[in-house]
Amino acid sequence: MTASSLGVRLAKEEDRDYLAVLFPSYISEWSPIVDGGVLALPMSANEDPTTAPRPAADKGPAFLGDPLAHPLDDAAWLTPFDPEEIPELVVATDDPAARTLLISNAIDLAAEQTAPGISSATPLPGFEELAPGKFFRRF
Repeated sequence: MTASSLGVRLAKEEDRDYLAVLFPSYISEWSPIVDGGVLALPMSANEDPTTAPRPAADKGPAFLGDPLAHPLDDAAWLTPFDPEEIPELVVATDDPAARTLLISNAIDLAAEQTAPGISSATPLPGFEELAPGKFFRRF
């Protein structure tokens, strides 16, 4: 599969079971409307070529604050921004073209949605390492 044969669409409620296999700790409180999600699909299956990032509501590995600290304790934040307001980028694919497409679309949409930046637990181009395993790209 090449990048030109891939499309992306917003994750929908009917994708919940599939996503639960990939991200079991994220899906229990996930809402496709509030939290969003992105699926990379062959173009023939692509219904809606838009994307949405996943916020750090579940305090996953890319969460940029101390999950045990009081949420308003800004001394426990790795950036000047409230960690709850920073989408957490989580990608599950072994296809390099799909990975690139998903990351690029998620970053673009997070910026369009006026997030202060986006976080990742893996190093990505344009991301700064704030702490071991905590990467951030400011918009």
